[in-house]
Amino acid sequence: MSFRALAFSFRMGDTTVRRIVKETVEILWEELHPLHMPLPTTESLKSNAKEFENVWNFPHVIGCLDGKHIRIVCPTESCAVFLKYKKYFSVVLQGLVNANYKFIIVDMGGFGKQSDGGTFWPQICSVSSMEKE
Repeated sequence: MSFRALAFSFRMGDTTVRRIVKETVEILWEELHPLHMPLPTTESLKSNAKEFENVWNFPHVIGCLDGKHIRIVCPTESCAVFLKYKKYFSVVLQGLVNANYKFIIVDMGGFGKQSDGGTFWPQICSVSSMEKE
């Protein structure tokens, strides 16, 4: 459902609905991600590797990675970075899951022109730098 349709349904302005949705999602993320998706640690990644070997018979695997390009309307003044090689604009939603299909890392907002590795590598680097602190 679009913001415009939501705004019409609740008899509110588009901007008001966008602000409410943004604030709600930010609060949900801040409250729930430490409980349901904490930053990976060395121990949790080793545990994931053991679990992959036990469940799927794949040794030395810490997660399965996949991504999805989400079509968007071309943003002003930044079209080139969001242009996917298939000639449409997109952002990348990407996730890493453990052996039980539970997300351990997610990333949203990668540029459409980036590859999976280009989108995910900065996320891994930021996690490993946070772990050292």
